[in-house]
Amino acid sequence: MSSLEHRRIRHETVATHLSRLADDQLVDLLDSHQHQGTDTGGTAWHLTVEDIPVFAKRIRLTELEQRHPHSTANLFDMPAYCHYRLGSSGLGAWRELATHLHTTELVLTGQYPGFPLTHHWRILPAPVRNDPDAVTEAVAVWGDLPGVRNRFEAIEAADTGLVVFTEHFPHVVRPWLATLEAAQLPDAYRMLEAGIIEAAEILRRTGFIHFDVHFDNILTDGRQTYLTDYGLAQSTSFELTEDEHAFHTAHRDYDLHGGINTLINTLFRQFGDTDPHTTVGKVAAGEMPSPLPAWTQPLLDRHIETAAAINRFHRRLQTESLTTPYPAL
Repeated sequence: MSSLEHRRIRHETVATHLSRLADDQLVDLLDSHQHQGTDTGGTAWHLTVEDIPVFAKRIRLTELEQRHPHSTANLFDMPAYCHYRLGSSGLGAWRELATHLHTTELVLTGQYPGFPLTHHWRILPAPVRNDPDAVTEAVAVWGDLPGVRNRFEAIEAADTGLVVFTEHFPHVVRPWLATLEAAQLPDAYRMLEAGIIEAAEILRRTGFIHFDVHFDNILTDGRQTYLTDYGLAQSTSFELTEDEHAFHTAHRDYDLHGGINTLINTLFRQFGDTDPHTTVGKVAAGEMPSPLPAWTQPLLDRHIETAAAINRFHRRLQTESLTTPYPAL
């Protein structure tokens, strides 16, 4: 049995079971498991369904979004730069769901295995958060624009969630790397490099940008990587504004560049560098030799200039302007 056939069977088993549960039964299932954390992206659980591990995530569904079911429009008129991973809430639950359905189709049709399958989704009641500090913090980052304030206030007031139930994998890449022996690192980083390049390519080819490719959003079973968490995703198939269309065109390679940036920065941290942005910049500029083991040199030769350029771009976003032009790389 192929890996895809095995995944498909488990997917159909979980999907069938969850589809037969009433809303209150799904709520009870979630309540019977301790949630794994809550942030701007939502609340997460690790569940077991038919003896199969499942990951569940509740995405806040605002009242405005409920009035526009499955709309991929920018309903709150958020600025396009809210796609950057600086603590954004994303631009809508329906966009996130649409990306889940797209990546699941890519896996099931054999186009690319490196995404978790989405088994099921459901709209369920959720406790109101009503945290005014979250709104204040968001406005401080993104600017006190009506769309920003309205979006975050609506999230805090939301009493409904869109819950997605997805395929579970055993490891999140960032903590997993810390468990590896030195001899395992070369193969691990080669796998990560390939996974980033392949996922970025299939998304780009199908009109999507993930916008949040980093090692807390990449899972692994030790053999393959799986890119997850689509809260910031954008697609040419969405109902985009003119500004969003232009933003998409300018950022078509953002997933590749951002993922490679994470790869190289993490590589330096792996060997004890507490300020990888500075070191990466100096090595890229030829101001110092690489302090890393010899096996890393081919990776650096391929990617350190891109990593340094994205570090500079992210620094300008945070210290100068959120409308800093994306560099041509």
